[in-house]
Amino acid sequence: MSFDNALQAFKTELEKLTYTDAMGETQKVNVYNETEVIRGKSAWETPALVIRGVSILTSPITVGWNEFNELGEFTVSLYLKQRTTDYNAGSVREEITQQIEALAKSLKNGIGDAEYLKLTNVIERDWVEKPGTLRRDFTFEVYKES
Repeated sequence: MSFDNALQAFKTELEKLTYTDAMGETQKVNVYNETEVIRGKSAWETPALVIRGVSILTSPITVGWNEFNELGEFTVSLYLKQRTTDYNAGSVREEITQQIEALAKSLKNGIGDAEYLKLTNVIERDWVEKPGTLRRDFTFEVYKES
């Protein structure tokens, strides 16, 4: 299925993202599927990007002169710990956010078998997490030309 290929290709791109740690060194961001981290199936480390809320949709959209069928929508959640000596949560959140937005722009003309990727929403979700944990959700839609 096209959506699965696009999602896997997007995960591969997310695994290339980096952040600057407290020592000024570049580190890779940890990337997980939601199924890997729910119910403690995996020990996961922050900063972490968790791909979650995957749904397959069938809504059409017109972009320019082209009509696309929506393949699906998914959310990538960025998790950070505020109280850590490994990195500065605020600056790392902005650093990773800028990279995700740039990645979405660079992939707007397609990824995997999908022909159009769109960042539709960025939402702060700090209040739904344990105190001391920051969370920012990025919602993406993936389309294929009809």
